[in-house]
Amino acid sequence: MQDFGAPDPGPLGHRDGRAIALGQWADNLPAMGPAGAIHLPARDMLRFLEAHAKRDPGYLPPGLWERLHRPVGDYAIGWRGEPDDLRHTGSNMFWFAGMRITHADAAFVVVNAGGPTARSAVLAMLDSLP
Repeated sequence: MQDFGAPDPGPLGHRDGRAIALGQWADNLPAMGPAGAIHLPARDMLRFLEAHAKRDPGYLPPGLWERLHRPVGDYAIGWRGEPDDLRHTGSNMFWFAGMRITHADAAFVVVNAGGPTARSAVLAMLDSLP
């Protein structure tokens, strides 16, 4: 089920090897919500990323896909990289997710841990994809 905040029910997030109990401290502050703070089932995330990979005109008009994916420097409205290899990461310090979109494929990796070790592991997994 799509929702905002920490997934409940769902796997507990971790930081520094300790699980974080659900509640007000299990996610970013509400002021951070506009930057993300959403969770959803894997199948829905894959549909979302597939729409990006295919630039689905039923999802957004072609001109908006171009604008959304056109980087200014290396940043394109939340996505980093080049138009043919866009990436995005996000974390609330207790879960970490990374996404990668090419014109042919889309993938994501998510772990229920935050911090530098989780970040490194997710980025290494995304980098290992063809």
